Amino acid sequence: IGSHANEDFSGSITIAGNVRLDDVDSGNDGAGIGSGENGSFTKDAKVTIKDSAYVDVESDSDGAAIGSGQYGDFSGTITIEGNAVVEAGSENDGAGIGAGEEGNFTKDGTVNIGGNAEVDAGSDEDGAGIGSGQDAAFAGTINITGEAQVEAWSGRIGAGIGSGENGSFTGTVNISGEEDGGPTVEAESEMGGAGIGSGGGAVGGAVEGVDIGVGIAEAAGVGGGA
Repeated sequence: IGSHANEDFSGSITIAGNVRLDDVDSGNDGAGIGSGENGSFTKDAKVTIKDSAYVDVESDSDGAAIGSGQYGDFSGTITIEGNAVVEAGSENDGAGIGAGEEGNFTKDGTVNIGGNAEVDAGSDEDGAGIGSGQDAAFAGTINITGEAQVEAWSGRIGAGIGSGENGSFTGTVNISGEEDGGPTVEAESEMGGAGIGSGGGAVGGAVEGVDIGVGIAEAAGVGGGA
């Protein structure tokens, strides 16, 4: 769903109501929802999943499941809210949500997860669960609020939330709730990446810009990758 190979995606996609989308599949290196291979998810691009929608989406290879395809930067906005349930996975080195392999999550890129949404986002190999793909930087913003439940993981050396393998982390992750409750976040890397922060092999200083507020049930592994 989105643009073809070698084309940027600058449009708007809204999935709402009681819609159920099973097995949305990119085929090769494009995103399952977003831009195709060699295509960026531009600053004007938006994907919104809300209400009681259920979405199961993946990239067959190195694109993000939701976001940009392989080699494409992510600069737009993805919002998951309400009671939506999203399962998003890249079979290789793209992020589950964000950018494909060698695609940067730029300073203009934003992912918002709130309400009572449930999100499981992962990269089977070296991309971040939510963030950038392998060999790419994370400079944008991820906001997790409300009573959302988020599992974000990298199967190898990417961060759970942040950058993929060899990618720097200069962005912001905000996780915030109220005194009487907040989101549940489980973020992990199976190998050398951070739970929240940079992927393994990243060059740079200490990770900054991670703000974990009150009411958090669980948030694992904040820091730089190995």
